[in-house]
Amino acid sequence: MAGSSSPGAKHAKTAREGDYRRHPVQTRGQRSVRKILDATLEIIVEDGLPGLNTNRVAKRAGVNVATVYSYFPDKISILRQLAKEFEEKRGDYVADHARLLPTTPDWKHWFDEVIDRLVLFRLEEPGAVELRRAVMSSPDLKYLDDDSTDRAVESNLPGLMAHGRALRERQARVISRVVAVTITAMIDSAFMVDPYAEEQIGELKSMIGSYLALHLD
Repeated sequence: MAGSSSPGAKHAKTAREGDYRRHPVQTRGQRSVRKILDATLEIIVEDGLPGLNTNRVAKRAGVNVATVYSYFPDKISILRQLAKEFEEKRGDYVADHARLLPTTPDWKHWFDEVIDRLVLFRLEEPGAVELRRAVMSSPDLKYLDDDSTDRAVESNLPGLMAHGRALRERQARVISRVVAVTITAMIDSAFMVDPYAEEQIGELKSMIGSYLALHLD
């Protein structure tokens, strides 16, 4: 029915709204928020999402619970802000490297390298594995993954068209989405075990290379 919205759409809109109850303006408030976010990340790394609650966050951050609630309405909003920061950083990681794709002489090596860089990012970024699991398991956070995918698709598009001179933009965008979704999903899968499934990453490189060879010069 025109003009109506589904409960799911309303829920998604709520999830995209500001994560802060009030934005920290002064330096002291900014420090408090950073302490809250850092404490939340530490708890997630140690005990996963089941161990997360606002009382524990306040204690770990060295602030009272009222301070936590003055900035965040609930623990999900804290987690959402952390996940948002993580996904933005992950997106920057891809976008910075994507600038090199149009001029690289060896696109297959470029994709192998970007997969390696994304794996290294999971290994080196504190809480990366736990935050990705949270993003993928929570309906309130899934939109962050969708936004990251959209950004990766657009970042890689110029490079794909440079190496696939016969490609039209619409087809190149579909290919870019297939590649972005596949790489992310397979890396997520590889990190479901500890240590991560390194052999799976090798197969991912082969699969992406074979698929793109059908379309790129």
